[in-house]
Amino acid sequence: MAAQARNPDFLRYFFINENLNRYLFSDYGDRYGSGHHYRYGMIWLLALAGFLPWSLVLPGALWTIRRRIALRSFWIERPALVFFGLWGISPLVIFTFAKQVHPGYILPGIPGLAVCTALLLPEVPHSRLRLLFGILSVIVVAAPPIIGISQSCFGTKPLSPLLFLPSLFGIGWVTYRMIHGKLDELLLGVASATAFASTTWLLADDISKQVSTKTILECISAHSHHTQPTVGVVDANTYSLYFYSRALRNDAQQPIVIQYLSSDSLPENLPDDILLRTKDLSELSTILLSSHQQQSSLGRWTWLRRSQTSSTPVVCP
Repeated sequence: MAAQARNPDFLRYFFINENLNRYLFSDYGDRYGSGHHYRYGMIWLLALAGFLPWSLVLPGALWTIRRRIALRSFWIERPALVFFGLWGISPLVIFTFAKQVHPGYILPGIPGLAVCTALLLPEVPHSRLRLLFGILSVIVVAAPPIIGISQSCFGTKPLSPLLFLPSLFGIGWVTYRMIHGKLDELLLGVASATAFASTTWLLADDISKQVSTKTILECISAHSHHTQPTVGVVDANTYSLYFYSRALRNDAQQPIVIQYLSSDSLPENLPDDILLRTKDLSELSTILLSSHQQQSSLGRWTWLRRSQTSSTPVVCP
């Protein structure tokens, strides 16, 4: 009730829009993201990526003992396996019929999938597991540096030496363990950890571009002549804008008000400040650049300001 008092319409939006209408209507009044963006069943692909590399181990284990798991007695004798298996797939089943999904939606099922995998592995012949662990360890530890080198060769991204620090450690560890015949869960676990560390270095620039929302809103606030500037956001209803605009009410020089706009039906009286995705600039330039001047681009955002209110472009940090 406190949330409803502070945010009117909260209860209806949370219980009706988010938990019922999102499954029934293509436009359910989403406030925080791109509603109904994916195809049905996309949550399973997100789980496949989010549970790597064990999402490859689990199907491999099930396939190896496929004849045994087809027997009803196998599951009756292992109630814990049934419990954790159903726990793991329950979020995936629920969100199979929702198009608006997020990678975080798989998290409630990850513990169940992890325990289910751990309970299944002893059922698999050891020789099969050794081969599976060895192949997957080589793949996951070698993939990030190979991708990084390929991107550098094609000129799409500079090659960072830091990328190879965790990769070299992982490759050395995997090589040492494989030479000594230690193909086990520890081998794949360390290989995966080093692969994730390498991937972080590989994607560092892309990740930084995704956190540009706060910076550009602060820049607009600092260079606005209004006591409460309104920022029109075209075709980009994202949670980060909603979150930071509210957070900046107490911290920014001028509190920000977000007005979401659609390029299909732009109002006659546009706000002085417009934000749009940089990738959409060329598509919307004929509509907006007649009245607004490009000020700055930061990460995924481009800021436009009404031409007569600004003579020189502003550079955001």
